[in-house]
Amino acid sequence: ADVSLSSGHKGVTPCFFNLQRNKKHIVTMSKAGYETVELTLKKSICWSTAGNMIIPGLLGIAVDTLTGAMCKIIPEKVHVDLQSK
Repeated sequence: ADVSLSSGHKGVTPCFFNLQRNKKHIVTMSKAGYETVELTLKKSICWSTAGNMIIPGLLGIAVDTLTGAMCKIIPEKVHVDLQSK
């Protein structure tokens, strides 16, 4: 199936993308003769960075926020069974 992301990335299954973790992404999967599927990958706070609230403080929080290290994408992996039209 053809895969396209709201970020502009494109591929053919099976495929792998490196995505910015601090943004929401929309995944569209399509194949001739099958229903198109659209999924939303959401960002979520990665609580493992909570240590930055104690050590090293504001600098660590600022860096993690700017780089996206404070977030993770949910779901991390996507598996879809396309339905024929």
